[in-house]
Amino acid sequence: MQNENGWFNNFIWDDLSINTSYKTSVAEPSWWSWRAFWALEAALPKLKKSDTVLAKKVEMALDRLVQNIKSYLKNLPIGIKTVQGIEVPTNLPFKSATDQTSILLVALTLNYQRTQNPEIIKLIRPLAEGILKMQIINGKAKGAFLSWENQWHAYGNLQSYALLKVGALLNKEKYTKAALVEINNFYPYLWKNKMFSNIKFRKRNNKTKVINVQEFAQIAYGIRPIIYANVEAYKQTGETKYKTKALKWLSWFNGNNSASIKMYNSENGRCFDGILSKTQINKNSGAESTIEALLSIAAVNSITKTN
Repeated sequence: MQNENGWFNNFIWDDLSINTSYKTSVAEPSWWSWRAFWALEAALPKLKKSDTVLAKKVEMALDRLVQNIKSYLKNLPIGIKTVQGIEVPTNLPFKSATDQTSILLVALTLNYQRTQNPEIIKLIRPLAEGILKMQIINGKAKGAFLSWENQWHAYGNLQSYALLKVGALLNKEKYTKAALVEINNFYPYLWKNKMFSNIKFRKRNNKTKVINVQEFAQIAYGIRPIIYANVEAYKQTGETKYKTKALKWLSWFNGNNSASIKMYNSENGRCFDGILSKTQINKNSGAESTIEALLSIAAVNSITKTN
């Protein structure tokens, strides 16, 4: 799936040829390249034990990708943009996309742990600082990390998990603390309101207010990041409350949601594609939803079951 330009395409056609033209499959610095980065770094330690030939190919692919990332990040414009009174950085992927940044950060953290390349730390720090600048510091959504410009959305919002990883890697408490502010404040706000899919904000007189809320659609890809963050918080702090919260959020899949409908079927391992309203769900079961449900279960199992 790695294109000649070093980035990754995202989809294949029915004949197994690579889709290089659709807008969400173009080989470029975007979601699918960051996900490929994370996936390959996570798989590499196991591949080295089971398939050394494939492991070498993966290392070569990662080296190409990291070189692309270095060039891409170096050329991002450093600055601040104001949206609805909120100042956001411009030196993140897609200028202020902390959702994408968080995935990239997790992958870079794994890469540094493997390579011990000090140049990777130079990439990690400004990205983590950019995420910090996007955190809501007051109001009922206190702690939320904006996904892009003045809006938060649930899907792929992995900022707290990424900052916990970076905080542990660099031994920097400010990243860990910022992550815990979201986990301890914003996540309970979401749970109390039976989850949201999108929130927009405005800042006036140093006060940040919610100006628009969308409750639906709710999808597994919006729940898994919250579970990951709580699981990691438990692993790092040992505080039981985070295990409890992770279990509570996992119950979303078992019907503890705004539609009171079971989303995950443990008999066939499938997950429905989303909650459309308080009375309607999308009964399709795509790969993303099923994988996100299984990742959520696996994450919680890592802190509740002994091997």
